[in-house]
Amino acid sequence: MKTFTPPALLLLFIPLFSKAQRVIPPEELVLFAGPIHADIRCDNIQNDKYADSRGNNAFNLGLSYCFYLTRNLGINFGAEYNQYKNTTIYRGAYRSETTTVDRFNYIYYPTVNSDYTETRKLDAIDIPINLRFSSAFSEKFEWFMDLGLRLNAVITNKLTQEGVHKKMGSYPNATYDNVFIVIENDPYYGFNTTTYSGSPKAIDSKELGYSLMACTGFKAKFGENLGLMVSAYYVKGQSDVGPKSQEDYKNIFGEKSPYTKFTVQQIGFRTGIVFYFD
Repeated sequence: MKTFTPPALLLLFIPLFSKAQRVIPPEELVLFAGPIHADIRCDNIQNDKYADSRGNNAFNLGLSYCFYLTRNLGINFGAEYNQYKNTTIYRGAYRSETTTVDRFNYIYYPTVNSDYTETRKLDAIDIPINLRFSSAFSEKFEWFMDLGLRLNAVITNKLTQEGVHKKMGSYPNATYDNVFIVIENDPYYGFNTTTYSGSPKAIDSKELGYSLMACTGFKAKFGENLGLMVSAYYVKGQSDVGPKSQEDYKNIFGEKSPYTKFTVQQIGFRTGIVFYFD
C-alpha cells in the first residue's frame, strides 16, 4: 500500500490554500457629489425658547482615494468642499416673566419686540481620514463602511445680522391690575432700538478643527476599471468654530448664559464615479 509522507501531504493542500487566498482589492479614486443638510449648532441657541434655529440644505462635492491593507480593511482619505450654515430667527413681542429695576429703582418688566435674524456661514475644505470596512456580495457588488475623522480647514467664517430689535420697559400701573405703562425709544433708561444692516462680519475663529464621521454605502463595478458608488454619511463636529473671544450668550432680554461652543454638523447622500487602479 502506498503511503504519503508529511511533505507529500502538504503538497496536496497547496492548491487548496492558493484558491482560498483572497486577493487585495485594487486602489480606488472616487469623484462624488450630492445633497446635504448642514448646520452650525450651539447649545445656548438650541435651548433659547425665543430663538428659532435651523440648518441649511446645500451641495457637497469632492474626491476620495482608498487603498486596502487586506481584502476587507482599507484606508480612505480625500478632500471636499462644504458649506455649513445656520439661520436663527428672533421674532415676536415678549414680556419677561421676571421684573428688574431701572436707574431710579422703579420696578418694570423688560419687554422686547424683535424681528431680526442671525446667519452664520462657514466655508471649509474638509479632509476625511477613515478606516474602511468592506464586504463583497459578488465580484461586482460590494458594501462598505467608513469610520474616522474629518479635518475642517476654514476658508471663511461670517456672521450676518439683519432686522430690528426694540427694547422696552413695561411698568405696572399703580392703580389698575394687569395694566402697564410702556416706555420705548428712551436711551436714557436703556430702552433703545437696534437696526442691523445685514452686512456680513468675519468671525475670528480657529482656522483648523476636526469632526467625527461615519459613512456607509454600496459600490457596483462595471467593467475592469469603472464603477458607481452611492452612500449616506453623518458628521458631528468636535472643535469650536465660534469666536475666540468666547463671550457670554445673551438672549433677547439681555440675560446672560455662559459661553458654549459652536460645532458643525452634517448629514448627506453621495453618488460617485469609481476608478479602479490595479
